Amino acid sequence: HVTGYVYNPNPFAIKGITINGVLRDGSGQIVSQGMTTLLEMLEPQQSTTFDVMIKSAPYSTYQLYVQAEPK
Repeated sequence: HVTGYVYNPNPFAIKGITINGVLRDGSGQIVSQGMTTLLEMLEPQQSTTFDVMIKSAPYSTYQLYVQAEPK
């Protein structure tokens, strides 16, 4: 699991928030990945928690990618 908070810094609400997570090995290759979609809308300056399930694998780094659309 990768858990954390997602924050909306925009002056408008956002929806359809998708968080993708990848684990990378020492050479930068993706060794595992996962994603989650948040059902709630985030108002400006609001945050919420997320939990991305990623199958465990030996890794050196991880990256998170967040996408959303205006309300």
